[in-house]
Amino acid sequence: IATAPPSPSPARVEWAVHQVEHAVDYAVDSSLWLHLSNGLNLQVVHHLFPQVGWGHYTSLAPIVADVCAAHGVSYTTQPSFWAALRSHLSHLARVNAGADASVWVQPAPGVASQATLSALGQLDNM
Repeated sequence: IATAPPSPSPARVEWAVHQVEHAVDYAVDSSLWLHLSNGLNLQVVHHLFPQVGWGHYTSLAPIVADVCAAHGVSYTTQPSFWAALRSHLSHLARVNAGADASVWVQPAPGVASQATLSALGQLDNM
């Protein structure tokens, strides 16, 4: 008896979609930032096409944006390095504002000194 292959889990996301939705490109049209960062301002393109030389990333970015729009994938860009930095700092503030923000995992015995563990414990009281 033939059975249908299992349908993919809704929690399982396509690799390329994960790459796009978990990175941000900034200063997409900037030759300055392209060269200063060796193409890493186009992080999404870098993750999707690591074998392609970074000099081609500015040509690929609009194609990635169009394909993402056609398939309902969220492709996030910021207009400048400073906007990307502000966005990242805001994200860190949001992540660290929740109820579990002060939770940390204590290292195994002997890995950290008692002074270090005490200092980390005091951070939770701030």
